[in-house]
Amino acid sequence: MPSEPQFTPDHIAHDIERLTHELEAKRQQLASTSETHEDKEILRQVIGERIQAAPAPAPQQQSSVVVPDDPVADTDAEFPNYLAGASSDVKSRVHQLVQIAMHSGIEKATSRAKAESTYVLDAFHDALVDKLYNELKGRGVFR
Repeated sequence: MPSEPQFTPDHIAHDIERLTHELEAKRQQLASTSETHEDKEILRQVIGERIQAAPAPAPQQQSSVVVPDDPVADTDAEFPNYLAGASSDVKSRVHQLVQIAMHSGIEKATSRAKAESTYVLDAFHDALVDKLYNELKGRGVFR
């Protein structure tokens, strides 16, 4: 049974629709190869391409994104396993970037993430892929 969508604002629905089209295009592109690709790996590639293409934010842009006050959960469930021993600062940064993606759009979050360390950027990429995979699966994009 599909889960309840977590990305609910209308402008995020546009992100999800765009992402669905990008996933289909990537599937078609990869279909020409002899390798098989899992849905989550295709999503990882699409989000990775978005992160690479995103411009780094100008210094004044970094503070212009407002994220609702949503403290980091007590559990590490939203984070990749390798963040289990990470500092609370790293977890907080990753959490905030995921929240920006959910509330202000994937483009803003990916741009903002480029200003972070490689470690935080990679963790954000993995956390966002996990969150989006569950969201897209809940919407019936993935089986």
